[in-house]
Amino acid sequence: MTPATPRLQRIADLQQRARDRAAASLVTARKGVQVAQGQLSELQRYAEEYDARPLAQSVWQIQARRAFAERLSAARQQQQQRIARAERQALQAQLDFQRAHTQAQSLSRAAERQRQQLQHDRDRRQQASDDDRSLGTVVAWAAGG
Repeated sequence: MTPATPRLQRIADLQQRARDRAAASLVTARKGVQVAQGQLSELQRYAEEYDARPLAQSVWQIQARRAFAERLSAARQQQQQRIARAERQALQAQLDFQRAHTQAQSLSRAAERQRQQLQHDRDRRQQASDDDRSLGTVVAWAAGG
């Protein structure tokens, strides 16, 4: 950006950066959901493997197995809560990105219209200046100069 860059373009550029940050947050949030889902899958796989083991022989083994199965079930429930929280965060990140994207597009279009208007104004001034110079040449020629 140069000092001659219209103010609206500078604002549009800043909004583009905000959109890029929102996009990065969205990617991070989606990865968070995937990681949490992967961890739940691992917990479920482990629980299935644990359930497939031969049954315990003694009372204390049965109690220990039941206690471990309950802890494993609690861990799966906590992981499901983490997934739900990560999904809410991803949804919020999606909304934030959409808002930032819409704002960036609007500002970019407005900045482009401003740039075109400024160029049009410069062209008109240049044309007026050229017309004044050529009129001065015609007047001087008509006056015999």
